[in-house]
Amino acid sequence: ALPISFFFSLYDLLSLTDLDVSYNRLSYLSNDIRKLSRLKNFNVEGNQLAGLPCGFLHLTDIRSLQVANNFMHPLFWADNIVNQPQRLVDLASLCFLKNDLDRVYGSNVPTEIREILKSVSTCECCGGPQFGEGLRCVSSSREQRFGLRNLPFIFSSCSVECRKNFLLVKSGQ
Repeated sequence: ALPISFFFSLYDLLSLTDLDVSYNRLSYLSNDIRKLSRLKNFNVEGNQLAGLPCGFLHLTDIRSLQVANNFMHPLFWADNIVNQPQRLVDLASLCFLKNDLDRVYGSNVPTEIREILKSVSTCECCGGPQFGEGLRCVSSSREQRFGLRNLPFIFSSCSVECRKNFLLVKSGQ
């Protein structure tokens, strides 16, 4: 198996065209894979992946994708995409931003809260703000992507409502 430090530097290899990480017991790939925009051949066979990160959808030069012998069948999704409850501070931060309370309270917002609000990321489902890890969900496309049908992609949503709406929209493709 590859050491975890390998993956921290892997996504900085912007000229990489071929990547073979087959049979390494990988259960997760970072969304940073989207940085490998020149990637043409990708082999992740024989790992423990439930799906590919949604950032993989940005890789438009992929010519060969090998994903056999992973846990990508829909029967495995429920077992492999287990969510922990969101932290209260993450949900409160989301409500704070979505209701423009930073504008309402302005300079009266305590420094500790301003620091928490700086840790915002972008929800992969709605494009809005997200705090913390969010809730993971799997979506596959009925159309062929990268030469494969029903290829699952993992998204992170900002809230239960966002996740529910995203899955409803995706199921009606």
